[in-house]
Amino acid sequence: MGLSFSRSPSSPDFTANNAHGCCRLCGATVDQRRVGREARQGWGQWLTRCGVCAGLYLHPDLTPAATAQFYANHYRRLFPYEASNTPGESLLRAQRCREVAWLRAQPLAPVPAPAGRVLEVGSGMGAFLGRLHALRPDLDLTAVEPDTSHRTLAADGAPIRFIDDVMDVEGRFDLIVMFHVLEHLADPLRALRHLRDRLAPQGRMVIEVPDGLTSWAEVHPAHVSIFTPGSLDRLLRRAGLEPQPSPHTATWPGTLRREVGAAVSDLSPSCATADEIATLDATLNAAHDRRPNPAKALVATMMRTLIGVDGLGALSRWKQSPALDDGLSNAGGRPFRLGTAVDPLTMDQVLGCAEEAMGMGRKMRIADINVSKLIDMGGSWDFRMAVLEADTVVTDGMGVVWGMRLMGVDIPERVSGIDLLGRIMALCADKGLRPFVVGAKPEVLERAVAALKERYPALQLAGWHHGYFSAQQEADLVRLINQSGAHCLVAALSSPMQDLFLARVHPQIDVPVAFGVGGSLDVIAGNLKRAPLWVQKAGMEWLYRLMQEPRRLGPRYVSTNARFAWMLLREVVARRLFA
Repeated sequence: MGLSFSRSPSSPDFTANNAHGCCRLCGATVDQRRVGREARQGWGQWLTRCGVCAGLYLHPDLTPAATAQFYANHYRRLFPYEASNTPGESLLRAQRCREVAWLRAQPLAPVPAPAGRVLEVGSGMGAFLGRLHALRPDLDLTAVEPDTSHRTLAADGAPIRFIDDVMDVEGRFDLIVMFHVLEHLADPLRALRHLRDRLAPQGRMVIEVPDGLTSWAEVHPAHVSIFTPGSLDRLLRRAGLEPQPSPHTATWPGTLRREVGAAVSDLSPSCATADEIATLDATLNAAHDRRPNPAKALVATMMRTLIGVDGLGALSRWKQSPALDDGLSNAGGRPFRLGTAVDPLTMDQVLGCAEEAMGMGRKMRIADINVSKLIDMGGSWDFRMAVLEADTVVTDGMGVVWGMRLMGVDIPERVSGIDLLGRIMALCADKGLRPFVVGAKPEVLERAVAALKERYPALQLAGWHHGYFSAQQEADLVRLINQSGAHCLVAALSSPMQDLFLARVHPQIDVPVAFGVGGSLDVIAGNLKRAPLWVQKAGMEWLYRLMQEPRRLGPRYVSTNARFAWMLLREVVARRLFA
């Protein structure tokens, strides 16, 4: 239990006191019990339990001036995880901002009708609407976000219309979302009723709030309402919003999620039962009394003086990184480590999925990661998202295999691009499936195509095109691929162009499977030799390549391997200390 408040000196046993305040969730003025003083800021607010709706809220409200002072001067002192004097890509990456947004946007992208309207209340840095725009560029996007300095930081160019106050929202929307916003509103019932009237007839509203009784819940002036499952449901019904069936769960552990629509008739929310109130009171009575620790506050002050706001924020985010990665792993259904998701699959499993996808005409994009890509992904959000959004992410590099295993992810084997190419070409030849190959220089591509046809006599290529095309020529290439009737697309391009190309083009073509093979065509064409099998199995193929191209690969290997070792060390230490 993580509620942080102080016991009232006048009522050490939490005895009921009904004459203190009006419940901000249901408006009741009776059976309002003062539980304890808010202790983190200590500005005289009380945590109060409503005996009518089982809601928890802070009373009395702070003045507007005090609220502004709290967010300007104290919020990031209490929560250094958010602290940064220079918010930018490093902050977004450390907070996994786009990654969380993509997990939220993916299941909601099909909800709005074509050219439908979407509203996000409390859009923060714009990551959710940015990811939604990438999935559905046809949508009309609006956001309520008064922070003008940072609200487009992660929007990635999405055309968003901004509004400063939720009560100024006009028109009708197919989808309204509120992620960890409702608990901040001084009058959540009024805001929800206004938003209900802004829903289109078949519109949907999605709400996520912290579960007030989980181990990470905190009482502080930012969260003026604290929700339990029962109190949230009663608030929504009181606002005229009716829960709708949904297969989706909350994106993050310790979160309550509701999908609701406007009710067709008046709803009469029930009061909390006596048993529910008794259970809530017992939980509150058992909550650990965590008074402010003067020694801890002194240490925090000294740390801010020594390393500054940016340093303290970076330290806090590093400590939280194992929890963030575990949350993304649970929500996304596959392990998330070292800044990327990965599928722990064998070559046979990947091949089986690809065969099934080609047979059923189902889209499947395969991305692969190695040490060099991991480092480059850290400095390029679009490259990072192109890999994350792939249907399958495999490990093409023993450094990543070993690193993931050290991080607790059981990667069964390396799945290299050149091996996957050979297995899929053999599959296509056997099943009468037709691949389309894009990549390499024209003369290299011609030799590689001839070698593939010689190696797999039954193989029928749908077509091929060299990898030296401009952005203006890409549309012609897309038409060529679509007209070819291909079952799979093989891209042999340099990184990160390869993954960006596949992420951009695959949604536009009627080709089930798409994957990249990097410089594999140079090996097939005979320009480069592949390491002997024993060298591959020993995980030293990179050294064999380095011996063939020392001047080109030497500096890159030294730089990327050193940075990867530092990345791995940071992640391993954080997981050992804080997981």
